[in-house]
Amino acid sequence: MRCDFSSVMQIIVKHTNLAQDKIVAGIFTDRVAHDLINSTIVSRWVSGEKPFSSTIAKHYLAEYKEADLSCEIEENIIPHIVDINIIQDEIYRLVENDVDISFAQKDKLLSDYPCKSDFDFANFIGAVLYYCIGRKHYTPTQLVKQEQHFPDTAELILDGEPPKACKYFCGRNS
Repeated sequence: MRCDFSSVMQIIVKHTNLAQDKIVAGIFTDRVAHDLINSTIVSRWVSGEKPFSSTIAKHYLAEYKEADLSCEIEENIIPHIVDINIIQDEIYRLVENDVDISFAQKDKLLSDYPCKSDFDFANFIGAVLYYCIGRKHYTPTQLVKQEQHFPDTAELILDGEPPKACKYFCGRNS
């Protein structure tokens, strides 16, 4: 799975007792974001159908508002989270398993993991979301097409040794 805005938000929505539009509005509280957020468009952002608003992303990225994201998460989202540990573990796995993120970037994103306090948790989620809003968006159908270019693992020899001959082996004619 790819670490992008929709995948991170799906994890947060799954473990929070707020509606997804309230979560997004609680994280992105600037006036620029407030005017663009409604339940229909947020639903499309979270599902991955549509890319996250470029207007909001540019505003946050240009102003270096990563710390603002962390503060808003700590104030507006953490009180409504059912289980912080499961969210941080799932997002950790999401970042760690994304092959398109460099090791240096992963180290930077995961520097607050494991989180020892709400402040650390907010910084961790804020850093990952900040990174995600700057990433290129792929729709779910584009991701499926990308995955089709990789060989099926069933066709690979995983243990380094060729398969053993058996009575059903139909190899050479000699």
